[in-house]
Order: sequence, then C-alpha cells, then structure tokens
Amino acid sequence: MSFALEGIRVLELAPLLPGPFCGLCLVELGAEVIKVEPPYGDAMRFTPPAPQAFDAVNRGKRSVSFDLKNEEDRALFLKLCATSDVILEGWRPGVAKRLGVDAETLRAEHPQLIYCSITGYGQSGTRRDHAGHDLNYNAVTGILGVTGNQRSGPVVPGTPIADLVGGGFHAVTAILAALIQRGKTGEGCVLDVAMSEGVLAMLVLAQARMAGGAGEPGLGDDLLTGLLPNYRIYETADGHLAVGALEPVFWQRFLRAVELDHLQSAAIMGPEAAATVDAVAAHLKTRTNSAWMAVLEPVDCCVEPVLGLAEAMANPDFQTRDRWVDRPQGHQTLRLLTGLPMAPQAAGESPALNADRAAIERELKS
Repeated sequence: MSFALEGIRVLELAPLLPGPFCGLCLVELGAEVIKVEPPYGDAMRFTPPAPQAFDAVNRGKRSVSFDLKNEEDRALFLKLCATSDVILEGWRPGVAKRLGVDAETLRAEHPQLIYCSITGYGQSGTRRDHAGHDLNYNAVTGILGVTGNQRSGPVVPGTPIADLVGGGFHAVTAILAALIQRGKTGEGCVLDVAMSEGVLAMLVLAQARMAGGAGEPGLGDDLLTGLLPNYRIYETADGHLAVGALEPVFWQRFLRAVELDHLQSAAIMGPEAAATVDAVAAHLKTRTNSAWMAVLEPVDCCVEPVLGLAEAMANPDFQTRDRWVDRPQGHQTLRLLTGLPMAPQAAGESPALNADRAAIERELKS
C-alpha cells in the first residue's frame, strides 16, 4: 500500500508530548521519522507509566542520540539534514540557535528544509521566553475560564488540550501545507506553531458570542457549556448521562422516553430554565446509567452515557472501526488519524535509545 508521506524524512528534535504526537501522526501518514535525542534520552522515556507513555507517541520511529555540542555528533546531524525534508523541534525559543541548529542556519545550507518549531507562545511576542506547560497555555487563552461550572470553578481538562491539539495537530496541518507548497515552489519554509494560539482558535464560538454583543462567556453560562437543560451532563444513581438534545425533536423524544412528558412546554432559556434543570436532574438520579440507557438506546434523542476510557476502548463501534493497535506488551494504543483515503500506517515498535545510529551512519556513507 502507498502512503501519502512515503519518501518524506522528518528529524524530530522534540521532547515530551506535542512534537512526538505530531511525529506519530506523520508516521501514520507514511513518513520516516527519526527521533533525535540527547545522550540521556527524551524525558518521556522515564515519564510514568514507563515505557507505555513513551510508546504511546513514539512507535514506528527510529532513534539516534546526538550531543549537539559535540563537533562529531553535530557534523553527523548536519549530514542527516541534507537528506531530510522536515525538521520538527520543540525547544524553548533560542535553544536551537545556541546549538547551531536553528532554522536560519540549517536552511542557509539546505533550503529544501521545512523547519517547524512548536513552543508555548511562539518565536516572537512578549511571552516568547516564558516557561509553561499545557495547563498554563489553557489558562492564558481563556479555555479554563469556560471549563467547569460555578460550583467547581475552573477545572483541569481531562487531556492536555494545548499539547495535543494546540501544538501537535496544528503542527501536522502546518507541515502538510508546507509540503504541498514546497511541491509547487521547490522551497522549504519556517513554521512557527504556538500552542497557546492553537488553543485560542478553539474558542471560535465564544469569540462569536462576544462579537455579537452577548458578553464574555463564563463557567457553565453559554449554550454549549451547561446553560441549557437540554445540553448538559446529568448525574444518575451510579454515573452520568450526557444529554445533547439541542433540537426540539430530540428534546421532546428524550422527555417522553424518561417519563417527563409534563416538561414538554417547560422553559429551556431564561431564568425559568433552572427549574427545568432541577426537575430533570432529580428524576435522572432515581435510576442507574444502564437502566436509563435501556430506555434511551432505542430512541433517537442524542443521549449517551459518560464512559471511562476502559469502557470506551471496549465499545464495539471503535473496535469494529479498527481504531486500536495491539502492542507486544499486551495493551492497546489508539490510531491517531481518522478519515484518511488510506488506512493509517500501522506504526511498529517504539525505538530503544540510539537504536538506529549505526544504520543511519552507514546510510549516510553509501
């Protein structure tokens, strides 16, 4: 089978999560990704649960270990750049320049290179030198200001949104666009991916609300964040249900199915909507998730149980659509990409540190 990025070589100088996640997406698209690690290895190798955390985002890659302050190692790295298409780095601004592997230096010799940097705040601007992690980027962009409710206050999201979406997926999109552009012009380019800006783009509806004069959204007070009785999470006797019955037809079917037909004309907007929420909440607490889903599953009304990850992994829909990859260690990992014109490449093992240096040195001599 032919893959979209077959023949594309990526040098991944990116530790931890955002860059490696991007790199794995490129692997699934058929690229050869060489993970360039310091002598002690990517810190993700030692991040609990080890080695599963490292394996989750580094399978299917090759590994070389270079001390880029060492002349011999740096010379070998520069040779490798001559055979590569994409440099993916995830250091803080200025680190690559101090090591002599920044975009300006490398592209002066190799103008075909696409040089993609993933940082918290970008390569310019007043916050470029600020340290940060996923939680910080979610905080300063407003995501945390609309995540949670009045009782809980802002909550830590259940997955690293800025790392994976703001950084990883935005970098994939930028790299794919740059490869298409290079096919037309013959020239590479520099890509400056800021995780904070990637997160900010996800608040498109909140920005539209403000532009429309409805004011700044807060915790649980917008149409899709818990304001409406027909679009919120309700507690049951042993779990939670996600009610997403936005359209009147779905809300009517839901109320009929759970024997709350008397609420058909109850308010879902304005001050009176709180009474509707209270009535539905009290009723749903009287039965378990499975009892409610036995009633609701046959009804087309946009209601699903809130599942844990183990339950989601066992979900027949995901299993039959081939979303999971069996690993030799006995667990499963998730294929990252969906909706492709070809099946994602089944990425192999994650590499041992420096496992491919000898082979790569031979390739560069041939």
